[in-house]
Amino acid sequence: MKLYKFVVISFTATILTGCFGDKKPEVNEENCKVENILSIEEISLREELARKCAEHTNPRTGAFRNSPKKEW
Repeated sequence: MKLYKFVVISFTATILTGCFGDKKPEVNEENCKVENILSIEEISLREELARKCAEHTNPRTGAFRNSPKKEW
């Protein structure tokens, strides 16, 4: 009986997690303004958006690429 309750609760929780919308704002010019970043109350979302905006606006941050090999 305990296993049945566990399965039912787990299944219900799994289904309900898809019912709530994603709170993460899209990274674009409007959302990356300082006023809009500071207006986000949840600290983790604010930090994540600020990090993504910094990567979005700065072309030097991105995937590491090796320099071309030079033959001296």
